[in-house]
Amino acid sequence: MAAPKKQPVANPVVQSKGVMRTDGKKEIYGLLVPVDSLQIALELMCYRDAGTEREVKGNLGAEEHFRRAWKLMWPNYEWSPWVDLLVHVWCKYRWITVIGHQRASKSFTMAHCVFLDYCADPQNTLSSLGTVTFDGLKLRMWSDLQRAAETAAIQFPYTYRSTTNELRIYPTEFQGESAQKFQIHGMAMNNSADAPGRVKGGHAPRRVIVLDEGEDVADVIHDSMVNPMSAPFARGVKLCNPIDKMSKLGRDCEPRDGWESVTPASLIWECKATNSVCVHLDGLQSPNVKAGKAQWTGILTLENVEEVRSKFGEDSKEWWSLIRGWFPPDGIVSRIFPASTLIKARKNIVYDFKPMRCASLDPAYEGDTCVLHMGEMGPVKRGDTMWAINGLQSFEFKLAIGEKFEPKEYQIAHEVMRICKENGIKPEHYIQDTTGNGRGVYAILQKEWSRDVQSVNYGGKSTERNLRADDDRKCEDIYKYFVTELWCRAAEFCAEGLIGGLENLHVRTLEDLSSRRYETVQATNGRLMVAEQKGEVKKRLGRSPDHGDAFVQFGELLERLGTRPGLESKLIPMKTHRWDRHREKAKELASVYNEEREFAF
Repeated sequence: MAAPKKQPVANPVVQSKGVMRTDGKKEIYGLLVPVDSLQIALELMCYRDAGTEREVKGNLGAEEHFRRAWKLMWPNYEWSPWVDLLVHVWCKYRWITVIGHQRASKSFTMAHCVFLDYCADPQNTLSSLGTVTFDGLKLRMWSDLQRAAETAAIQFPYTYRSTTNELRIYPTEFQGESAQKFQIHGMAMNNSADAPGRVKGGHAPRRVIVLDEGEDVADVIHDSMVNPMSAPFARGVKLCNPIDKMSKLGRDCEPRDGWESVTPASLIWECKATNSVCVHLDGLQSPNVKAGKAQWTGILTLENVEEVRSKFGEDSKEWWSLIRGWFPPDGIVSRIFPASTLIKARKNIVYDFKPMRCASLDPAYEGDTCVLHMGEMGPVKRGDTMWAINGLQSFEFKLAIGEKFEPKEYQIAHEVMRICKENGIKPEHYIQDTTGNGRGVYAILQKEWSRDVQSVNYGGKSTERNLRADDDRKCEDIYKYFVTELWCRAAEFCAEGLIGGLENLHVRTLEDLSSRRYETVQATNGRLMVAEQKGEVKKRLGRSPDHGDAFVQFGELLERLGTRPGLESKLIPMKTHRWDRHREKAKELASVYNEEREFAF
């Protein structure tokens, strides 16, 4: 979208229309104002007061006054249907997610919304703009904000600061604390250690936070937005080219009626969170594409669509990113845990027989989180031939530091033993990572609890075991390293419905699993899969994927119990109809002793 041309204004006073009076005032929108009042000031005041106790009877509503103020501020702005849609959601919803292709002018339009909103009440407004890197912020959203300010037909007396590490806009009259508390400021959200605190700690009667490249911003930043959004007026806006439905941003824009209620052609829907909406700018429905000509500058055209279609095809990441602006179907983005697998794994497995408890530990404690997942495991479908695991609960250990406390390894080991013994978990049904620092915890457990505790070492090459019972290939013929084998084995179990209960565990487990990707590399025995390095995952999440590591060890535990993905096809089928009939009879008999009249494990 082309920037609006700056209009020379000899006299910034715009005469308001209204009923003239003899006392030098006039009535407009139910207000008595001086005859020389700025029309845009009246529009912004009515926008600001809409829905508050200050709202007057003649107020036309926030959206109408915001639109009128916009057209006074930028009279030559190219007002496309997409701008119309974004302005509508800005005025109506507290939480706004905008997904779309790369040339949808998402940040350009939102930068104008932020600037105009700030002009409505700079004495009470704190607006924050952020993205992953400081350079990215300067090149995109802050640049768009500066263009909005510079091209305004009516210039306000603001101070603009743009240095190597500071981006700020505030009224020239503000000094000291006022300039810090009420301003528009920009920051890098991932590379700044104090960013979560600055987002969470910034309080004002009117609070606006906009995240560009929202899916790449660390989860801790998303979480820090919740507290300031309790302000009387608040807008939390997230913009991105979507990749993963299971990411923090992907879950934020999940439709109220579930993903099955929308399609890649859907343009707007309300989300599960209260007062939340998602706008999808689909390139195939770009105003220029629908018009059949380049009617609006800077947004997608029919020629752009055909160029990407012919060069990459409709089954490419480029098509979904550059044109559809939608979450790519599973298989296009190389995720170890595709969205469809995670959706299936969120559900609880129903056992035919009473399960027993199990547990998995990731003992990372040097700056990372020590996580213990407790689960339940039991035979399914064929007595004790096949096993399945449900996640039940997550524990995060808070370790005490100081001379009077036990060493960290002992604190972790003793807490593990306490939880396992209280829940009847046998040593052989407990598994943990023994890579690096985990060796110390494992040694203590072997000495003080049992030598039957299970261990898994993430280092080294993949094993000679088969990943699936219906595939003769060995893991070493598929994966280059054992860590890839470990993660992929758990994904296979989840896809086959043998690991579930993901929704019972800490939400970071889902985030970790959905985040890790893979690639294929050339090796001496062909092309092998390699899981994304942990450091890259940490950059995207803003933390280590410890909850995910603890979860995938459940797959290794199942493997050691003799269960393997694809095993079902190797077994002799039961008389399913007879078994189902007996199970239903058991439920009926057991319901006599159950108030809920339900029998299931």
